[in-house]
Amino acid sequence: MISEGFLGLILALVKGILDLVPDIDITIPANVLASAGQYLVAAFYILPMGTVFTICGILVLLQAFRIAVSIIKTIWALLPLV
Repeated sequence: MISEGFLGLILALVKGILDLVPDIDITIPANVLASAGQYLVAAFYILPMGTVFTICGILVLLQAFRIAVSIIKTIWALLPLV
């Protein structure tokens, strides 16, 4: 209860300070996005996307396997069996 009141007070102070900061307006010209899209289209034309997806899938599976092994080793170390 006390911590909620304390955090609410801090939040109110931060909101009050942030309300004093002026808004930021960022505009990006449309031709910049169009040229970036053209570079992506060229890269996708050159790269064999099936191979890229396969490589990314293998990397994700290897990381998932490493995480699973780490979790199993941690649980095994916490068990009072040995």
